[in-house]
Amino acid sequence: MRRFYNYCNLEKSKNMWRQVLVIVASSCLCKNTAQQPAICNDVNVPNFVRYHLTSWQHAVAGVDMIVENSEAGIVSLDLTGNEHVTIVVHGRESGIYTEFGNTLKHSIITADKQMIVILVDWSSLSFAPYEDAVSYVPCVSNEIRSFIENMMAASKLNPNRLHLIGFDLGAHIVGIASRNSVARAVKITALDPAGDGWGADSQRLNATDAQLVEVIHTNGNGAFGSTAYGIGEPIGTLDFFPNGGDRQPGCRTLDNECHHKRAWQLFAGTVDAGGHLIAMKCLDMSQVSNDRCTMIPPAVMGTLALVKFNTGLHRVNTGSIYPY
Repeated sequence: MRRFYNYCNLEKSKNMWRQVLVIVASSCLCKNTAQQPAICNDVNVPNFVRYHLTSWQHAVAGVDMIVENSEAGIVSLDLTGNEHVTIVVHGRESGIYTEFGNTLKHSIITADKQMIVILVDWSSLSFAPYEDAVSYVPCVSNEIRSFIENMMAASKLNPNRLHLIGFDLGAHIVGIASRNSVARAVKITALDPAGDGWGADSQRLNATDAQLVEVIHTNGNGAFGSTAYGIGEPIGTLDFFPNGGDRQPGCRTLDNECHHKRAWQLFAGTVDAGGHLIAMKCLDMSQVSNDRCTMIPPAVMGTLALVKFNTGLHRVNTGSIYPY
């Protein structure tokens, strides 16, 4: 099993997490009509998912909001439904008060001072052993789906102005949430979606989960037989493979964690710099791997743009220092 950090014995961790979750659980609130993993029955998911709303104005005032996923909580929001909304979901062994959460939050609200940003915190579940965290993905997705649908029902959200961003397991979470919603998001940005346990026969993110599914692959294949964290094949409508999509400049060859997180670092760089990473279109993965992509028109990777007319595989070569 792969983890970002060294924790105690795997089996001991699994037992500890299952005991904790069973103690606090009262009932399964996974409402998705699709079949849920049995482990969902042990978790009262809303107790483990929090929605932190922010914007440039909130940051200036120094007050972010925790939004309750209830009729009263959502109706109380000072939103008209005309705002552009970005929902950001972290991955395994992470949270919103990490380098990932802080960087994306700052980049997005600085680039668009009218943007509403909702950071989803499911950290209590994401720190479970990896296999368990994977099992929680459909449950967390269903909870986020209900939050999105409740906002739409209260006329607080227009799906044609909704941008979902997910890193690692978060990429699959936003994909499933949008897929099962009454109206799919206009755009998903998937930042190196997790690969372990997410084969073609799984519920993983796919190209029809939003009107535009942009995927940035940075650790699709590990060097010298090491296990990569991401997916090394195209799964979106627009797939970018920076530097070939496996290993990134500035990271040690075998440091898959570094290669993996470069996806969100590159994305943040494109938001900050306004879209400086221009990729050429490729015919196939052989051209991606061998840096033989020369087809036009080129495509701008990342940014907050909700509409892009490019499709297919693209490669861009980057530097090793932010904004790359």
